Amino acid sequence: MTFVSMVPGWTRTGLGGDGGHWSVEESVTGQRAVPATAGPAESGKFIDLTGKIVAW
Repeated sequence: MTFVSMVPGWTRTGLGGDGGHWSVEESVTGQRAVPATAGPAESGKFIDLTGKIVAW
C-alpha cells in the first residue's frame, strides 16, 4: 500500500483568490493523477499536484 500527503497548490477559488497558480480543473486533475501513479518509492512523501516531492 502506498500513502502520500498532497499539497493542492494555490488554486483560483473564492478562498484562494484570482491570483492562484492553478484553475480548479488543473488542480483536481493533478490531485487525481498523482495518487493514481504513485508507487512504493513515493510512499510517506509530501507531494505537490505536479508530482514533485515537497521538502518539509
